[in-house]
Amino acid sequence: MTILASKTGPIHQKPIFPKPVHQQLADQIRSIETANRSKHSGQAATSTGCSTLDAALPGGGYVPGTLVEWIGEGLIGEGSGNGSFYLALTAARCAMQDNRKYVVVIDSQESFYPPAAQFMGIALERMIVLRPPNLSDAMWAIDQSLRSSAVAAVLARLDKLSELNARRFQLAAEQSGSLGLFLRPASARSQPSWSEVQWGVNRAPLRSRSPAERRIHLESLRMRGGRNGQHWTLMIDTHNGMITAEKTRERSDAASTSSMCLATQLAVPASTRPAIASEHFNPNRKQNRAS
Repeated sequence: MTILASKTGPIHQKPIFPKPVHQQLADQIRSIETANRSKHSGQAATSTGCSTLDAALPGGGYVPGTLVEWIGEGLIGEGSGNGSFYLALTAARCAMQDNRKYVVVIDSQESFYPPAAQFMGIALERMIVLRPPNLSDAMWAIDQSLRSSAVAAVLARLDKLSELNARRFQLAAEQSGSLGLFLRPASARSQPSWSEVQWGVNRAPLRSRSPAERRIHLESLRMRGGRNGQHWTLMIDTHNGMITAEKTRERSDAASTSSMCLATQLAVPASTRPAIASEHFNPNRKQNRAS
């Protein structure tokens, strides 16, 4: 302990202890992850539609030119799912709010209902709905849409996504500044991800019988440059568009860093553009859980 002399007597200065090793490691990982952010990271971030979630994200929202994923049960083939589609559509609306760009919806399952988007404040004349007949065409449509500087966001439900195509989408979004907003099945939790933000989603019990109310549990599975393992309970009022969040629990830094995906550190140069791999498409086939 250091003792400093003064006219009034000794001053006891508290010793400065180094951070625990797991916290130092977490800080180093965040520093590495944010070192090569999207070239559009200097632009204004896109709001999530919820001020609490915006504050939790390192950039104050979704960074332009990146991918965002919602992962959970019931997100594929069940209409609006468990509220995740509403969150994705809200992000798309925010992305196109201050510009004249378009939102592209890849509706392979033919379940998208455009009047619902209009009710949320999205102008239908600035929305493009594509219904590819197979997965290969869907992958091509997503890639081309993300590459267009006239597109603010691309929204799609993806029950199957290879790492090669995920990397392709990440590069396409980075090139144009578009947002890729993807809904994925629960089995995707164990797969490598090129997303900037990855949310885990589960249904939460309702507190009222209002058909406009939805409650979901949200977890930050991956938040590049931020803190993984944060949990919220979200209340969504689809009638007035209000989204409120209540923080619930949080994992320790040690737990969050141990499960952090470091695939981005093995990324090939941005100039590399591998061809999209064709994959078998069967929209009605049930997903198998990853072991």
